[in-house]
Amino acid sequence: MPERPPTANAPAVGGAAVYGAARLHSMTLLTQAVMVRANIDLDRMSAQQKVELADEIYVQQPNLLASILVFPRYGVDMLQLEVPIHVLLVAFQATKHCGHALPTISEDVQEICLQRLTATMKFTEGVPPDFIEQMITRFCVDRPERYLLAFVGAQLQSK
Repeated sequence: MPERPPTANAPAVGGAAVYGAARLHSMTLLTQAVMVRANIDLDRMSAQQKVELADEIYVQQPNLLASILVFPRYGVDMLQLEVPIHVLLVAFQATKHCGHALPTISEDVQEICLQRLTATMKFTEGVPPDFIEQMITRFCVDRPERYLLAFVGAQLQSK
């Protein structure tokens, strides 16, 4: 069996970690084309179709949906939920397009990912912005699901 590249074995951080379980192979599952197609699909969906997709997520990934729906309890305005819900719907649609079912993401996995994200954010405190940009670029390039990560970043920056 060929040796996997080091990035395929690296721990996932942040939003990409949620779909880190999708790293069934060392290659990217959610290609740029898959992400674009999923985003276009979602843009073309009616409100009812989006509700049906959310219902699918509830059945297959209840913890992911719940982790977003709990935001208002922590002071997040309902209008601000649009971005994380959109990201989740597109990401889920993309996984359907690539034909790989993900194992259910547990609360424990989500907690570990949140701890890694928090640690990464703390690590960058006081680091010069140019160096942070280099770290982010390097991190994104090395991730198997870099197109998902890029999509999430773009959505967060645009809103």
